[in-house]
Amino acid sequence: RPSVFILLVGLLAAVIGGWPPAAYGQAADGFPRTVMVEGEPVVIPAKPVRIAAVSGDVADILLEMVDPSRVVVVPIYMDNPAIYRNVEKAEAVPHRIASAVDLDPEAVLAYDPDLIIITLRQTAEIDALNLLRLSGIPIVAVSDWTGFDALKANVMLIGQAVGEDEAAARIVQDIDERLAEVQRRLEGVTPK
Repeated sequence: RPSVFILLVGLLAAVIGGWPPAAYGQAADGFPRTVMVEGEPVVIPAKPVRIAAVSGDVADILLEMVDPSRVVVVPIYMDNPAIYRNVEKAEAVPHRIASAVDLDPEAVLAYDPDLIIITLRQTAEIDALNLLRLSGIPIVAVSDWTGFDALKANVMLIGQAVGEDEAAARIVQDIDERLAEVQRRLEGVTPK
């Protein structure tokens, strides 16, 4: 009886969450997704839960938008409140790693990350990136921090990569509001 079969398939689909299954398309959490990093597509197959943030600036932004339980490693110097905003959250991250000129790609991979986020400033970071790419793990490598527009773009990129688009948008909105307040306070002030 075809109508009974169709009814059973419909009930089965309702029980397991719809048809076609998420494996055939994008899941409810928006993954897999592709983000553009420096003009190149990076495919992130699932919402990252073991993120290696191996540079201080990206780690600080990341910890602004995700629970520390989703971060497996941050740089060893993330305990400096004069530089970083999310020192207390960084304390909850289980592992620390040497970064910048001392970055060791094998040490990063030892934490079995499902996403690597890095800033490219030092030659060692660029060299590490080339080796890390061989692992097949998605990498968000940021190189431009030359102003507020770049900062906001980087926040949005990191938010997209980790599935926290709304949190990233709130951070950018906060930046815009703070900049507008500074501009308001400077109205009528003559530069010396």
